[in-house]
Amino acid sequence: FCFAAVLILAGFVANRSCLGILGIGVALLAARGLRAAPAPESLVRQMVTKYQKAGSFEERFTMSQVTKAGAQENKVNLTGRFAYQKPNRFVYRVDDPMMGMTAVSDGKTLWFCMNMMKQYTKQPAPAQLSGLAQAAPMLRTQLDPVAFLRGEDPLAAKPKVRLVGEEKVAGKPCHHLAWTQTVPSHMGGSPPRMNLDAWIGKSDLLLYQTRLVVSGSTGQAKYTTTVTEAHTGMKVNQPVPGKTFTFTAPEGAKQVDKFGMPGAPGKPKPAPSKAR
Repeated sequence: FCFAAVLILAGFVANRSCLGILGIGVALLAARGLRAAPAPESLVRQMVTKYQKAGSFEERFTMSQVTKAGAQENKVNLTGRFAYQKPNRFVYRVDDPMMGMTAVSDGKTLWFCMNMMKQYTKQPAPAQLSGLAQAAPMLRTQLDPVAFLRGEDPLAAKPKVRLVGEEKVAGKPCHHLAWTQTVPSHMGGSPPRMNLDAWIGKSDLLLYQTRLVVSGSTGQAKYTTTVTEAHTGMKVNQPVPGKTFTFTAPEGAKQVDKFGMPGAPGKPKPAPSKAR
């Protein structure tokens, strides 16, 4: 009996030792996994830094916007191109007869064209892309390469960013990040709430897709706008042909000092044609 008891006790101790070793191993693996998980804020900063350090950048983008207000729904699909050569040569083009626009800087001159108005402006190019928002306010994008190269900080409002997981976008392994923040409103009703998702490439830290959902209300009317943007054909630090930054005015477009609807009272006076 005593011998059997000793064997049982030895087995119990051995089992506990094995379990203890196994537990330590699991704990170490778990700790290693936790260390391997990147901090979401760090991923965003690394992505922005990569764009800001780029000497050149090119991409194509597609944008889908769906707005729902009550029983009404409006959909818009757009495509475009963005190319940049440090410090201030760039082209930003949205391809659409009505909602399209083109901004081109050859390093000395900035042209900005609105397709719907068939008008374009001409002014000295900003020395850096950071001056683009002032020179062309309609290009104040929020979360895309243009914004990053302008020096915008997506974390300026100190949103709480979380790592949703890893997903593939167009076959590319990406980190899926998400955060929510409230947008100040001066229109009455509830302040708009912004839910943002971003997919950042695991290997190259480039932005492959974003989804922005803005919801709120004005009076009794509730609305939701969902904007999904995808980025493809991205090239970093590769030569960009000089002709890329050449502006050609669309047929029938006129140069003006300030944009205004043609035929409207107080419409802008066309600039001299020789500046075209």
